[in-house]
Amino acid sequence: MDSSDFFFFLEDENTEAKFNELCGRERAGGGLVFTCKGAAMQNKADALAEMARILQFPDYFGGNFNALYDCMTDLAWLPPFTSVLLRFTDADMILEGSADSVDHNSADDVNDQEAFWSLLTDVCAFWNAPFQPDKEWGHTAIPFRIFLQRRETSSADFELFLKKLFPDRIYSRPF
Repeated sequence: MDSSDFFFFLEDENTEAKFNELCGRERAGGGLVFTCKGAAMQNKADALAEMARILQFPDYFGGNFNALYDCMTDLAWLPPFTSVLLRFTDADMILEGSADSVDHNSADDVNDQEAFWSLLTDVCAFWNAPFQPDKEWGHTAIPFRIFLQRRETSSADFELFLKKLFPDRIYSRPF
């Protein structure tokens, strides 16, 4: 995996087995592995609640996308870690019903689904970026990768949607 690769599709039993091996290696080296259930994230409130539950967000989590970004770029309440692997099962179901609802509070007027995936891309970029000595604060670059599993009955539309949003960040074959 290249350090600039953020998203990977787990497409078959072979990639699932290799992912499980990767999880074992990452855990052994101090990495954290989380699994979110996309089926439990079909609307914004449920998506935020699932992320907060899985990543063990503190009580001060504000329950909105800004707070999600803030917590995901902090993670100080978790034990020290060397990497993060975040897997979404049924990823094509995440905010599935919000593809047509536009967040008019956003400067870009993007829908919740686009905003969510864009936010995750920004989180990956944050963690994967090397420390910049000219900043007052910073962190060591930490691999943060997202692995996506679709429903077996899912069409290719979800993958095309993500590749259109992030043409340089979506990779079908992680291994």
